[in-house]
Amino acid sequence: MAKAPKAPPEPPDLSQYEDPWCVYATEAQATHAIESLIDVSMGHPKVGTNAETSQPDPTAQQTLTWAEAREISIGGWGFPAPPQQHLPDDPGEVLEYDPAWFPAPGAP
Repeated sequence: MAKAPKAPPEPPDLSQYEDPWCVYATEAQATHAIESLIDVSMGHPKVGTNAETSQPDPTAQQTLTWAEAREISIGGWGFPAPPQQHLPDDPGEVLEYDPAWFPAPGAP
């Protein structure tokens, strides 16, 4: 007997955070989520569009990223969460930003 497919989990409510970050175990996971934000959720494909012809134009200006994934001191990689309506399908673990994640260079 086949198992019924699971419903996708409800996205976290970002209103409970002051400065939410999406945190992932690996840089690859964080980078994939960022690329998904731009291309799928926000509707900015990687190939730009010619303003006059509306045709794809690889030389046209294009949106490349929402943010850069950063390695955090508690382990993992993260980036500032986008607005609620643009959360990636897999937002990773949503955590409140902590300045201690990025100690100053040379700090103990």
